[in-house]
Order: sequence, then structure tokens, then C-alpha cells
Amino acid sequence: MSTATCRAFDAAGWLRLYAVVYDCRLGQWGEVMALRFPGDDPRQRQRAWLRPPTGGREWNPLLEDLSKTSPNDITPPRNVMTRPYLADAHYTSAEVKAVRTALDDLAAVLHDMAVKHALDGSWRTSSRGVTAQLDEGDAVLDGLYSALGAARSTMRKVDSAARERFLHHEEDDTPLAELLG
Repeated sequence: MSTATCRAFDAAGWLRLYAVVYDCRLGQWGEVMALRFPGDDPRQRQRAWLRPPTGGREWNPLLEDLSKTSPNDITPPRNVMTRPYLADAHYTSAEVKAVRTALDDLAAVLHDMAVKHALDGSWRTSSRGVTAQLDEGDAVLDGLYSALGAARSTMRKVDSAARERFLHHEEDDTPLAELLG
């Protein structure tokens, strides 16, 4: 299949997160990790983020270069493990609490940064001189990166645990109403 064949694609239904798709331009399979991300970047509006199905470095093809099949309808590699779609009931109450705590912590860091540096939506620095302002900006960004990383790490651990239980058909007896609190 050439790239030209892919350009007439219709993504209805098959192009979604975690779908395994074929990149016609590179001639390889990839698992969709994100679509049109980040949304505020106009260069990403017609792109996806893929990674090799067995893990590895992501790449960023144009949506029009993707297909649900490869040349001659060759199926994806056998070692592809697509992610199961989980429902609320697949997460334990402790996992839900951990995610909420991580996101509360992130929101607190964002709030503190906004109050100190951008209460009116514009950057406010307490430093004089460009070098000091750059250092202050770096410190703020370090705090944000740290808080984002901690929240992301918690969410990944929770998701991995729920997927592992799902794949091994282990169930939690916690009522759904308690999960959603």
C-alpha cells in the first residue's frame, strides 16, 4: 500500500487510542498513543503519536498516512498486545483514592503557582533582572514538571494494576457506587 492509498482514508471507528494501525509511509505497525496532541499545537491537528506494539520509541505520523491494514492485508505482528478497555468497576477504591490524591496534589501546585506568579493570568515575577527572572521561571517549571510527573506516575501505576487484574480476570468486590464516591 502506498502513501497515496492511505491518503483517502476514513478514520471512522478504527482510528482511536490504543488501536494498532499501519503507517504506510514507514511501512510499520504502531499502537496509537495519542491523537492530535497537544491540541493547542496546529502542527499536531493532523497527526497521531504511535509506538511499536511491543514498546519502544514513539513517532508522529500524519493521520492520512495511517491505515487499519497493511499491504496485501497482512495482519499485525503476533506479539501485539492491545490494551483492554477498562470500566469504572475495574479500579479498586484505593486506586481511585490514589488518583484523586495525586490530582489534588497537582491542582494545589498549580494553584500555588498561579497565586504567586500569575493571579491575573499574566506572569508576575518577584525577581529583578533577566537572569534572576529566568532562574525563577526555571524553578517554577521544575515544580510543575515534578508535580505532573508524580501525578502521571500514580495514574500509570493504577492503570497498570487494573489492566493486570483485567487480563488475569481478577475482580474486586468493591461496589461501583463506592468507587465513584
